[in-house]
Amino acid sequence: MARIITSPEELVGQLGLGARVRGAGGSWSSGHTEASFRQFLERTFGSAADGSAADGAAVITVGMAIRANRGATADELSALTGLPASAVQESIGLLEIHGIITTDLLRRCALAAPYA
Repeated sequence: MARIITSPEELVGQLGLGARVRGAGGSWSSGHTEASFRQFLERTFGSAADGSAADGAAVITVGMAIRANRGATADELSALTGLPASAVQESIGLLEIHGIITTDLLRRCALAAPYA
């Protein structure tokens, strides 16, 4: 049965988007500095703990580029980092799966709320 949703928070909850996914390196708990965010990414993606073929250094590089360039697209991130488009796309996917970034309908990237 359909139900009336009365707030944006309720919509997020009903869609199951409010739950935070933990990365392999644990949850984000330190201050919101560039160095602490880099350390978090290194703990999470420093080794291929998730079994993917992704290069941990590429994921970290893309994550840091997104932190510095909110709203950047994959093409822009590829140009900024010098990484091939395929590596950037794979990194974006992993960061999104781990709940660290979000992308909008135009595929612009931004840090997810807990990391922003």
